[in-house]
Amino acid sequence: MKQQKLDLGIAASQPILFPVGPQIAAGVRALDALAGPNWRERVKRKHPIASYTSCVLCQVFGGDYAYGCEMLGIDPKSKEPAQLGFNVIERDSPHADREFEALTHGWELVIKNPSLQSIKRLKIAA
Repeated sequence: MKQQKLDLGIAASQPILFPVGPQIAAGVRALDALAGPNWRERVKRKHPIASYTSCVLCQVFGGDYAYGCEMLGIDPKSKEPAQLGFNVIERDSPHADREFEALTHGWELVIKNPSLQSIKRLKIAA
């Protein structure tokens, strides 16, 4: 009797390591320069980066994502927000959701640990 393979359609996806540190470090520098060193105190709730109305920029500056980008002097539709850790590089990537998750976790770490010294080396698996 030949054994048949049972495919349940469940793909065990391996975590991807996203080097989010350089982007988040740049975003922290931008926020420190424009919003002052106490901007972290304005972030009061979990802040999914993918949310247009509750991301880090929304909580720091009020308004929505586009307004936060405007306050930073960057175009929300350009690559600049991604270079500062406020968006993913390729929104159409099959891994964009996982990169958003990695960015969110990275920002949570940076906000909870303001003295984190090695932000640039931060890598998050998602």
